[in-house]
Amino acid sequence: MPKRKRAAQASPQADSEEETAKTAPELKDIDDVAPLKDDFKVPYADKTIICEKHGSQDIATSLIFTHGAGGGLGATAVQDFAKGFAAVAPVICFKGNMNLKSRVKMFHAVVENQGPADALGGRSMGARAAVMAALELEKPPAALLLISYPLTAGGKEQKRQPEGREQILMDLPEATDVLFVSGDQDSQCDLELLAETRGKMKAKKWLVEVAGADHGMNVKPKSAIQSIGLKTGQIAAEWLSSRDKSKQYCRILWEDEEIAVACGGWQEGVADEEAQRSQQDEGENG
Repeated sequence: MPKRKRAAQASPQADSEEETAKTAPELKDIDDVAPLKDDFKVPYADKTIICEKHGSQDIATSLIFTHGAGGGLGATAVQDFAKGFAAVAPVICFKGNMNLKSRVKMFHAVVENQGPADALGGRSMGARAAVMAALELEKPPAALLLISYPLTAGGKEQKRQPEGREQILMDLPEATDVLFVSGDQDSQCDLELLAETRGKMKAKKWLVEVAGADHGMNVKPKSAIQSIGLKTGQIAAEWLSSRDKSKQYCRILWEDEEIAVACGGWQEGVADEEAQRSQQDEGENG
């Protein structure tokens, strides 16, 4: 697949009026998203890596993204996120195996073949691989998009593995911008532990908290899962295009009465995280 020209990127510092003007329309279902997708393969050792480019084929990719250990490219969480992201900017998703080191090498192969993107990202194990690849690349990405980052291992015990999961986040340089998208019911990413880890990171970090979402970004009712996935992708792409360093927290949730995803907008600081949770929960229960 030929490389494409790079679209002009907005400054990371944008005022609220500019952000409002650039915000994409609400994505309620898959029909709201342009179905542009190009399938291709990238050479990798004596094999190939299966890739999908979602979005415009005429401009360079903004994000190179990979799935978790429990699902492939066709996983609902991956497809919905990619389509929501592609409504704003192009994204390449690639298929990997369950070996973490191999997945990191695949990031290298896709970047070498397609050229560097503004960001690397992934969900679950794929998010860990994105962090490790960013630490190894000679020209690291400006940003990382980490969906359902697994701070603890799966299984009943949910063991912490600080060296392989927390330390690599702390090793990221100050120049890297990191977006976490995590559900508040994610058994592998306790938000208190994530807050503790974020506090130790040198890199600048943002958090999108998804109310009621588990590690697979599943929510109730089931009919809301697709809309939540599309919205997280849309928010991530808008953040990558234009982000405010002073506003680092956003919370989204499904509103049954409105039959839509509600987003509280970007807020400042830990205190605002608590305030936004309280306001949205009161609105939902009121």
